Amino acid sequence: MFVLRCCDRVAILRMASLGAALLAAPLVASAALAGDNAPPAASAPADQDDGLLKSVLKKANMATDDLGHPQDFVVKSRPATTDYVPVFRNNEEHKTKVLTPDQLKAMEADLDAAGARNAHIRDAFPPARRAYLEEERQKAAKAAAKKAKAPATAAQ
Repeated sequence: MFVLRCCDRVAILRMASLGAALLAAPLVASAALAGDNAPPAASAPADQDDGLLKSVLKKANMATDDLGHPQDFVVKSRPATTDYVPVFRNNEEHKTKVLTPDQLKAMEADLDAAGARNAHIRDAFPPARRAYLEEERQKAAKAAAKKAKAPATAAQ
């Protein structure tokens, strides 16, 4: 178990208070400086009431003021009306034509012919032939096991 001695606790508390003081010092200083040259609060516009954090970040150049109007090239590049911004693309018609049944049969015949040519090449290469036959045996064994399992479960 982790136990701190009394002197270790005191040292940790001193370090924590020193860190808090170092973090709070810029906030206090910026608030004091902001009060020196700031106009009265009654004359500040409501939209400029940023709050303490944003005012500190502005002083540190980590936050921006309102940027105002965009530059001319930005205005020229925007469309005249911005009522609606489309989210998705327009649906376009497919460029491929629907095949007729005769064309599908011809394509299937071409694929079967390519498969037959590949089978001829595969059969000429013994390691590929053995791997192919082993794969076919595994498929047949799996199908037979599935058929044998189906009647057994139906009988129960």
